[in-house]
Amino acid sequence: MSKLKYLFIMLAVLAMSVACEQKGPDEKTGNFDIEVYDLHSSHCKVKVVPSDLEAPYFCGVATEEYLSTFGPLDDMRTTATNFIETMMLENSDLSISELMKTGEYERDVTGLQPEQSFVVFVCYTGEMGEVISEVESLTVKTPALEEVDNHFEIEIDQITATSAMLFITPSTDDEYVWLEFPEFVYKEMTMDELAAFLEKNYKPFFAQHTNTGEMVHSFDGVLDPDTEYMIIVFGYDGGFTTPLATKKFRTLEPNDPKDVTFGIELGTLTPRSASVTFKPSDVSVAYLAIVTDE
Repeated sequence: MSKLKYLFIMLAVLAMSVACEQKGPDEKTGNFDIEVYDLHSSHCKVKVVPSDLEAPYFCGVATEEYLSTFGPLDDMRTTATNFIETMMLENSDLSISELMKTGEYERDVTGLQPEQSFVVFVCYTGEMGEVISEVESLTVKTPALEEVDNHFEIEIDQITATSAMLFITPSTDDEYVWLEFPEFVYKEMTMDELAAFLEKNYKPFFAQHTNTGEMVHSFDGVLDPDTEYMIIVFGYDGGFTTPLATKKFRTLEPNDPKDVTFGIELGTLTPRSASVTFKPSDVSVAYLAIVTDE
């Protein structure tokens, strides 16, 4: 960070501190409509509607435990000021206007835990990011983890040496996570050990493998030949809401390479380079491709 930019940020922080101690002529009044909906044990959605749709404001979401590290929760003006100062320092590559909001604002909140209290807090801000209004807040507690009566039908079809089609049919519309692993990952694990292993090592990937309703997925040319795989499906909302449902399958052995034919396509050609694509008729068979001059 350049010395000039760092000096500018320090001046902005100083201006915010002064504004917090003494209200100026630009002190703004108004209110916010804060709504928390689609509340689960580990995530929710937040919507904020300001009374002034043109004025910039800050919207923060944090657990009570984390927010209290910035100041007392019964003095939200001081706490919000410290929170915004820290955010500005951590995001010094962004302008103040980029860090603030205007108009209606919605966001997904993830990474929560069951029965955890979190705070949504909003306030209007000035040109330097200083708090210029009362800080309004809403404290919400996530529900306890509840088991879900969701059962999964798992089918594997069209298995080849390197491909397969996966079909998952749940019994309810609740969210579920699906994962796929080769045998060496889960070998000799009990279901309890496997659940603990997944939560410890793969929890960050749960979100991108979350679905609702029926699902079809193609493992097209990405599997290893003659290898056992396991499909694992389960409900998760900050903790397991269903037992693990599993299904194993094994890919086929590679075919005889003597039966393979190749298509060769020549793409972009320049005086010193060429683009060549090799297309084997059987992707399960390893082959050697060489390009050389005459």
